[in-house]
Amino acid sequence: MSRGVKVAIGLLGVLLVAYGAQLLSYKDSKGSPDKRLSQNGAVLPILNENGPLLITTAADAILLKTYQMEILRSNLSDDGDTASTLTDVDVEKQAEEINMDVRKGKVCYAPGNNFKLFNFELENCGGTCFSSWITFVHFKWHNKEFVKSLETMSVDTIYQLPDGKFLLLESGFEHPIQAYYAVRRAAKVISFLKDSILVHPISYHGTNGFTFRHDDDNQPRINTYIKYSPQEQTLTYQYISNNSYFGNAKNIDSLRRGTFSYQNGHFEFQSEKISVREF
Repeated sequence: MSRGVKVAIGLLGVLLVAYGAQLLSYKDSKGSPDKRLSQNGAVLPILNENGPLLITTAADAILLKTYQMEILRSNLSDDGDTASTLTDVDVEKQAEEINMDVRKGKVCYAPGNNFKLFNFELENCGGTCFSSWITFVHFKWHNKEFVKSLETMSVDTIYQLPDGKFLLLESGFEHPIQAYYAVRRAAKVISFLKDSILVHPISYHGTNGFTFRHDDDNQPRINTYIKYSPQEQTLTYQYISNNSYFGNAKNIDSLRRGTFSYQNGHFEFQSEKISVREF
């Protein structure tokens, strides 16, 4: 666990004391469970001028801001004691001076308000820009609130699966070489056991995590996606792999389209079709 995560979780204890009842309530400002669902049951974030954002209580807004400041503070200096004495204004000023920003902070609620997560992108820019993501999951067990960090990218959608597990669809950007940006997507299945979060593998091409980079820099452009169908209980995807951006390989796009089926508590790989276009 990074020092930034430890700092933020330590600070959470103080906030739970100050705002206890509000933080433990996964309801909207009117006291009703949040019902911002699409027709297929996925939780949809509200869009504002800064991107996806779902905040249903004043406590969410306070905690979102607090997390953002502590993530910046913990990444400004190796001297944690010095960084901890900075005011929020000083933190924001120093972060701006070194082109560091916590972007796209958002709060997402799971279907049925089973849990909520605070999801942040930390961007560092020098000659190139690099992003990392920090996610805190708030959930209950025996009417007690727990907070755990979870490795994700930007969480776009949360689905509840038939057996009670949850599917997270994620996206982000990579800057693997100068003047080249690539979209990365991922799918993750999680569940809760007492005070712990379990991550369940999705096996894909010899790995236990389903993620890919979309290398689409040729015309015509092709969209990338990961989609879940609750009716069919299938996960479908599309992306392009092209190794020419990273060496002397030929400029060949391999368009991959495939399907997983949710069976016996896990996503089972079904098929993948590959078509090639050479430039």
